[in-house]
Amino acid sequence: MTKSESVTQLTEYTDSERTVMIIDSRSDLMELYIPVLGASGWQVVGVTSTPSIYLQKYLQLEPKPQLLMVEYNLETGNIVPVLEQILQENPNQQIVFVTSEKRLLLDKNFLPSSLQHIPVILKSTHTVEDMVKDLDELNYYYPMKSSDQKSN
Repeated sequence: MTKSESVTQLTEYTDSERTVMIIDSRSDLMELYIPVLGASGWQVVGVTSTPSIYLQKYLQLEPKPQLLMVEYNLETGNIVPVLEQILQENPNQQIVFVTSEKRLLLDKNFLPSSLQHIPVILKSTHTVEDMVKDLDELNYYYPMKSSDQKSN
């Protein structure tokens, strides 16, 4: 497996922590996300740039990460079937798209209807720190649920 195909699980974690798993095609950005997210109280539990590996690792993780931070590229859209499968397995999974595609922010009809509810953060106009602030604001408006609440 090449480095870009592997998923790095960074640490062991418990279900009570604010955990996030990242997929982004730019490894330089992933390296920036980890310390900034950590400083904001998020524990990064896995990173990859390959959708199929992302799905495989997600399905293996227990407990599941509270948040999936997903780069979305409208030209390829290759993450769509992966996210649809994740949502079939876990309909309560929280996901946020991070994209440089302004048109996705303005018109979610580019997405399949099953994914149009997912919030979008535009990365081309943000610093990594601003993106993490956006995640915290999304958490305020769309609170992450603990595993106890998911079963209710």
